[in-house]
Amino acid sequence: MLAKRKSRTPRAKRLTDIRNKLALTQEVLAGKIDVKPGTVAAWESATKGTDYYPSTDILARFAALIAKRGKRFEEDCIWLLKEAGTFTADILRVLDNQRNRRVPARPPKPGEIVSLPFMD
Repeated sequence: MLAKRKSRTPRAKRLTDIRNKLALTQEVLAGKIDVKPGTVAAWESATKGTDYYPSTDILARFAALIAKRGKRFEEDCIWLLKEAGTFTADILRVLDNQRNRRVPARPPKPGEIVSLPFMD
């Protein structure tokens, strides 16, 4: 007789989906948010009876990481911050401030040295 496999929690599935959208391995994500790779694996394999979940601080670091990736990840960033206990109004206010802070790039002058942002 086969043992019934426990299904992962919706939270575990969402964390896995976000990591996969970022095209990161568990090891790389762990390094970027300063946790052990086994910790990320535990979050992603959590079942109803064993729901191991990131702390508020780690969720905020994860959200900061994906916020740098642009508007495409905004929904995931909001979800992570809500899971960390941040109020929706506070999240939207910060996102609006970030959007308003961005200024259009000006074309460089002839001969001007231009620095490009580092993309990891």
